[in-house]
Amino acid sequence: LDAAAQQEVLAGRAYAAAPPHGPPPLLPLRDLNPYQLRWAVRGRVSSKLELAGFVGPRGNSGTFFSFVITDDANGDELQVVAFNADAHRIFPCVSVNSLVQLEGNRGDVKFKNAQHNRTNNSYEVMATANTRVATVAVETRPESALAASAAAAARAGLSMFDSVEAAIESAAFELSGNSGGQGKRSHLPTSPSPSALGSEWASPHGISGVSPHAAVGVPIVL
Repeated sequence: LDAAAQQEVLAGRAYAAAPPHGPPPLLPLRDLNPYQLRWAVRGRVSSKLELAGFVGPRGNSGTFFSFVITDDANGDELQVVAFNADAHRIFPCVSVNSLVQLEGNRGDVKFKNAQHNRTNNSYEVMATANTRVATVAVETRPESALAASAAAAARAGLSMFDSVEAAIESAAFELSGNSGGQGKRSHLPTSPSPSALGSEWASPHGISGVSPHAAVGVPIVL
């Protein structure tokens, strides 16, 4: 290792190379550097430039584009630049606000050109044929039991009181003697009739309350 690589290792920022088979190690954006043989990072696309043409100092021409991914947790950034065939291959895979995963090899990570790179990272990715970009599916947070019960009640045309009672009785059933085989789920009470609005009501399990149009300030007693 050269002096720069040794400093990376001593700083704890160089990760052990992944085995030749299997997925590469998933690194935080701030820990990506030119000394990992194989790597993977994730981030949200915060900006993306359109495909554009360029003419080099030797008269060579081509197409390029760049995009920046950001770590939602800490704001770390990484710029990715792609040229010619790689630009056309990667461009449709990237859209602003999408979560993407990048995978590549050691030769894809370069020291950034501060003239064209304003991110807070010391490095950037120069995409090659080995660079892979894929959109990551975002897992949705499951609804709570009460929210799910309320949503189901709304679809069935039941009142909020019915859905709350259903959730409470469901929890009581799980905590009852069901584990010993003695528990038995009871039938839920029907909704209060329109004529009973404003009056007290009670379930077979002792759950009582006041219908939705009763005077404000009268609590439900469980």
